[in-house]
Amino acid sequence: MPMLNKIQDFFKRKILRDPQARWNHQYAKGVWEGLKNPIEFERQKVCKTFFEKHKPNGSLLEIGCGEGMLIEYIFEGKGYGEYLGIDVSDLAIQNCQNLKNEHTNFIVADMDNLVLNQKFDVILFNESINYSANIPRLLANCSQNILAKDGVFIMSLHQYKHSPQHWKEIHESLQTIDNQQVANERSTWDVEVLKPM
Repeated sequence: MPMLNKIQDFFKRKILRDPQARWNHQYAKGVWEGLKNPIEFERQKVCKTFFEKHKPNGSLLEIGCGEGMLIEYIFEGKGYGEYLGIDVSDLAIQNCQNLKNEHTNFIVADMDNLVLNQKFDVILFNESINYSANIPRLLANCSQNILAKDGVFIMSLHQYKHSPQHWKEIHESLQTIDNQQVANERSTWDVEVLKPM
């Protein structure tokens, strides 16, 4: 990377606090490569199991899809009617273009400013809602404008110091209808299926 590009990248990430620049930098440096480790798949399999239990073959929106690992390794491109993965990192979205097909698509979008002209049976936040600048506002937008009637949310969050506050904000507008805990040597995760109150 030429020096001028490095300086521009640093300025966007550190001074302007541009989320796309920050996530692109992390993907380029390989920060998220560990998510491809099979040890991570158990939590993702719980998300798939909940999807199949509550909305089999439904439409699925994954907010914060990264490089499409859930679709590539867990769903293997099947078992859903339609899938849309969004991520703020255009580099991550570029890296999963090979997974696109007639019912699977990926686009660059910021979850906190999300506007879509379709509704989904399931909205999945797989280790991503904690990056929202305003969780209550994000969930209100999703519930009112993006979630289909009788649709559900699936949320996965690992247990760390901020997760109790995140769950508190989530539970202010969403009611848990199913849940499971998953643990491995790296962490423990709470996975919940929720619906708007």
